[in-house]
Amino acid sequence: MSCYRYSKQYLGASYKFGAQNSSTSSFDCTSFTQYVHEKNGINLPRSSKQQSRFQI
Repeated sequence: MSCYRYSKQYLGASYKFGAQNSSTSSFDCTSFTQYVHEKNGINLPRSSKQQSRFQI
């Protein structure tokens, strides 16, 4: 399944600053990105700065 299709199931999830990627009840921007990619076999770093430099 693509990251996009997988992520659609979390539309409407709560935003919580500093949320951990282990919870699906709330996300922040980077925890959401990290969680969705991890479920699709791509292990991203936690911070946005590190994610911006990550090469797939």
